[in-house]
Amino acid sequence: MAVGRAAEAVALLGAVSRHPAADVETAAQAAWMAGRAGFLTGDHRQAERDLDRAAELAAERAPSIAVEALLDHANFQHLIHGSRALPFAARARDHAREHAAGVGAALRRKVASAHGYIAYLGADLAGLDEVVRAAREIEDDPEAQLTDVQGTWGALSNHAFAAKWAERFDECEQAFTRVIAAAERAGAIGTLSMLYASRAEFMVRVGRLREAFASVEQARAVKDLAPISERYVAAAQTWLLLLSGDLEECERRCAQVERSASNLSDVGTLIVVWYVRGRRALHEGDLATACAQFDLLDETTQRVGIFEPCLVPFARDAAVAYTRIGRRESAERLVARLEAVSESLPCVWPRIAAATGRALLADDPAVTEAEFATALALHDTTDQPFEKVETQLLYGAWLRRTGRPARARPMLADAAATAAQAGARWLAARAHEELRRADGRRRTTDPPGADPCRDQDRDPGRPGTHQRRDRRTAVDHRQNRGDSPEQGVHEAANVPPRPHSAWCGALNIRGSPPMPA
Repeated sequence: MAVGRAAEAVALLGAVSRHPAADVETAAQAAWMAGRAGFLTGDHRQAERDLDRAAELAAERAPSIAVEALLDHANFQHLIHGSRALPFAARARDHAREHAAGVGAALRRKVASAHGYIAYLGADLAGLDEVVRAAREIEDDPEAQLTDVQGTWGALSNHAFAAKWAERFDECEQAFTRVIAAAERAGAIGTLSMLYASRAEFMVRVGRLREAFASVEQARAVKDLAPISERYVAAAQTWLLLLSGDLEECERRCAQVERSASNLSDVGTLIVVWYVRGRRALHEGDLATACAQFDLLDETTQRVGIFEPCLVPFARDAAVAYTRIGRRESAERLVARLEAVSESLPCVWPRIAAATGRALLADDPAVTEAEFATALALHDTTDQPFEKVETQLLYGAWLRRTGRPARARPMLADAAATAAQAGARWLAARAHEELRRADGRRRTTDPPGADPCRDQDRDPGRPGTHQRRDRRTAVDHRQNRGDSPEQGVHEAANVPPRPHSAWCGALNIRGSPPMPA
């Protein structure tokens, strides 16, 4: 399995588990491992049968194997069914409690953490507390940490993942430092690759794009030793490539992830692709494609119970797309959902997104201005500079359109400077365009004569990466494009939603960009 030959492993382990000479413990362990391999091949039904068989065989004679099988079942199920996999985690937790004498502390801790982690996907704050408790037990125990990292979803890694979504960013960074150090000491390559990729996403959230690229490069350096992590590494890259402005490479990675994740029904990875594509389409003015992607995100996250809105923060972009295309009820539904869930969660972003949505939906300019002011005030309580740039662009564009460009210009200049300094060329280009529309001078923190939206190390003769994607027809594009990236409502009724197969147009594929300094 470690070298990507999971199908062969399924056949071999399945034969061992059913061999008449195998004792109960050997048969159970082989069935457990066959189930793990089966999920990696995408044969979920057979994998579930193998894991259930392992748990049944080992229930009394080898309870630790039974708990391991039940835990793996829960972990794999949450990739497909989100928080709807909680009953599987509860079953593992209950079995570990009932057979505590035969189940070690390390395994019981992993089970408790997995239960809390999956519960938190469903916006259950008690689940986050459960994750934190499990990690705290071993934060000062190096030996226990080495055991914990032998598997992707241990107590330490779950803590880092959940803290990221909870916006406990200092805690999150400490958790990543701790678990990565343990995985490096243990030589847990598969775990390391996933951790590097997830840490890159954390770095994006806090505006440290260069460090995010460095973390992705670490993941890429070890992914050949852990082939199962390849799509997670590619998914982490999509967000980085979008923000840095390498749009062709971003789409290539999106297509790569979509092929792999679709075959395995890996919803957790697919929603990242849909978010990146939807966000790009929205700000290129392709509202039909943007809404189609956000519809997929909305329907899927609701179906699988991913109610933690910060896991993939698409709701604000979706509300923007829906208001621009005239789907007011869809935007109102999203805002109401954000308002409801934000009451019980520690993260600030849902409240920012809800305030922005209310600003977009308001008929009274005084309400719009008050809601934008609320959103900006909330930004001061969380360290997410790229999200603040998005709010500034929306607010500044609204001020410009309502005849107050002088008020918009300082805000837009600040947004442009933040994006340029971080190397977020895609955001910087949008900010400079909006600043130009507000009749402001182009502002940059780059050296004189440098393009703030171009990596200074790139070949100046290389075609820019900010041009729009090829559309099927120029007519479709014009019909569905607003006057500016931050324009108001635009109708797109004549433009049919595109099928999945049409999302990946002919691209001039090129290699990854040089890692920023």
